[in-house]
Amino acid sequence: MLAPRHTEALTNIKQMFEDAGYNLSFKLLNSSDFKVPQDRQRVFFVGIRKDL
Repeated sequence: MLAPRHTEALTNIKQMFEDAGYNLSFKLLNSSDFKVPQDRQRVFFVGIRKDL
């Protein structure tokens, strides 16, 4: 998701959240660091409403 070929999709996702009134953060994490039985990197998104 963070690869250059997905730049347009990531930009669209961020814009959709902003249009809906959210500040969006994202981070690349490895699932195995959180006791999940997978050794895969995943992008996690967190949206926080702007009015809070």
